[in-house]
Amino acid sequence: MKELFPYHGEKILVTQEMCDHNGHMNTGSYTRCFDGCWGQMYTDMGFDDDYFNNGYSSFTLEENLKYFKEFLEGDSIYPSFRIVGLNRKCIHILGCLLDSENNICTVYETVLGHIDMNLRKIIEMDDSFFNSITSLKHSHDNLGSIPFDLRLAVKESV
Repeated sequence: MKELFPYHGEKILVTQEMCDHNGHMNTGSYTRCFDGCWGQMYTDMGFDDDYFNNGYSSFTLEENLKYFKEFLEGDSIYPSFRIVGLNRKCIHILGCLLDSENNICTVYETVLGHIDMNLRKIIEMDDSFFNSITSLKHSHDNLGSIPFDLRLAVKESV
């Protein structure tokens, strides 16, 4: 499964502080695992200092988490990411938390909107930025199809 995802975060060890009264990892910790690990992909998409300094960014528009298997204290987590959808205004990203046996335990989907920070509104990406992300998405598509249904979607323009 790991081969379907070109971006991999550092291994995360589940600590007692990450667990709830049921003895498994709490939902906030799942979100932090995803949020803290996809920085390289975000930069590769073009969201770097220059882009921010030119007045653009992204906002999260929608998220979905699906749990297949719980994580317990002492378990190792391996975050992985790829782009699964794209149009001129939105990017659909898929993340998975894998266990040490390469099983998908949690699926995370998010849709990012491309934002003009001066207007604080979603706008279309310029051609150069859009073409760069499109190329990146195509390279992710070439890794293979996702073997499960996704909950979120963007109307594709590529």
